Amino acid sequence: MKIVTSSQMRSIDERMTREGGESALSLMEKAGGGVAQFVSSLFQKNSWPRKGVLFAGKGQNGGDAFVAARILEENEVKTQTLVLAPLDEIKGAAKETLKKLKSRGAALTEIKSHEDLLKAVSDLGDTSIAVDGILGTGSKGPLEGLFLEAVEWINSSSFSSVIAMDIPTGLDPDKGVREGPCVRADHTITLGLPKYGLLTQEALEYIGSLHVVDLGISPEILKELKTQDFLLTPQDLHFPPRRKRVSHKGDYGHVLILGGSPGFTGAACLSALSALRVGAGLVTVGVPQSLNPIFEMKLTEPMTLPLPEGKPGFLGLKALDSILNFLKKATALVIGPGLSLDEETASLIHHLLPQVEIPVVVDADGLNALSKEMSILKKIKAPVIVTPHPGEMSRLLGCSTNEIQSSRWESAKCLAKECNTICVLKGAGTVIASVDGALWMNVTGHWAMATGGMGDILAGMIGGFLAQRMDPLEAAKLGVYLHGASGDEAVQEMNIERGLLASDLLKIIPKKLKEIGSEERTKIASPLPMRIA
Repeated sequence: MKIVTSSQMRSIDERMTREGGESALSLMEKAGGGVAQFVSSLFQKNSWPRKGVLFAGKGQNGGDAFVAARILEENEVKTQTLVLAPLDEIKGAAKETLKKLKSRGAALTEIKSHEDLLKAVSDLGDTSIAVDGILGTGSKGPLEGLFLEAVEWINSSSFSSVIAMDIPTGLDPDKGVREGPCVRADHTITLGLPKYGLLTQEALEYIGSLHVVDLGISPEILKELKTQDFLLTPQDLHFPPRRKRVSHKGDYGHVLILGGSPGFTGAACLSALSALRVGAGLVTVGVPQSLNPIFEMKLTEPMTLPLPEGKPGFLGLKALDSILNFLKKATALVIGPGLSLDEETASLIHHLLPQVEIPVVVDADGLNALSKEMSILKKIKAPVIVTPHPGEMSRLLGCSTNEIQSSRWESAKCLAKECNTICVLKGAGTVIASVDGALWMNVTGHWAMATGGMGDILAGMIGGFLAQRMDPLEAAKLGVYLHGASGDEAVQEMNIERGLLASDLLKIIPKKLKEIGSEERTKIASPLPMRIA
């Protein structure tokens, strides 16, 4: 799904009305209707009092809010709409939607002053949901007056859920920064296409879960939209070939995972199990031979390959020939989980990678080894996917972690282009950059996933997809989306916000993979909001 600026979205709206037979009023009906249906679904899932307050400005965002309020009333949700402007200043299509709301007899309050706002909010009573329809993409610069007061009141109140329409008021729609208070939403329902301002590191603190309402933009308009930046959705994903009824484990690939060192045996084990969970037929973990008894105890389904060591417990150059010989029967390679920072281990990686002929994922300590000799990336013949977190990325590019975090998209694109590799820059809002300059932004995942071992799970998942002969870029995209979505599912099932273990994802991954491949992909064509995270 393409990401747009606010001006690009306005141009799309204009083209839809000029060329597609849409009116401004019909677009408002679609936008407000999608929001209303999402809010109704929240009431259906929860035993909250069926009452909501909608804050509306006088522009298009306010018009969308009037539609949402009317449809909520039709669905037996009691609403109170607070209009933060004189009613006689509302023009165009928004004026028409206001008339329809009035004819419904819904509660409507004109807010002209500080006193009006105080009285209105004090009379709300037991209200479950607040909807922010104040400014939308018209939000520029610091808030003032009634807009500022309304946002501060929303943030200080204890609603069961706060919904932002299009973009939280106070957040710049293109830069994704705020110059003062900004609505802190639990859900943001953006209209038509996601905006750049929703996807920055700062914005992710305020948008909550991101949803998209389909406005029916034509394929022709979308095709002409010039951008190489995309929001990763189920519609963008490809999947491993469907399994045949008559088949065997050898049909689904063999992953070799090189990892493990004293104190870090768990990392390689997590990668091995996650590779199996995404459907790899066989997984072998190449480990320092003195640690093999530990791996034999920890692993049941994956096999182990004891390898010659440099110093005790660490892989070294002595293992090179054994690894190259084994790779003749493997279909994917994962290097790095728990592998260590040992100098001889790094030397092994430097000698091994240029000789690899199958797709490879380089993660963790494999990346740390590469950071000492970046030219090796350009010597690798096989497709390469690197999966750094911000600290590892800073070492690869020779800059600070803060610099990486302030320009995540540009950093990922830079590494992918300069080193001819697919770059998966992990973190809140993981990005996948391809060699040709395209970038996909992922917003599945939960802050409870900020715990050790999650990166090892992701590396194994991508390796498992590669083993099944998926295109490397598609394997990276699917792995990243599924990894985050599985974390979301685990948090929901366990009803937690912290304390999630990486291993908690293992049983969820196969179920979520099936779900994403069937149910969620069909929701894209629906006019209902599409849940991204």
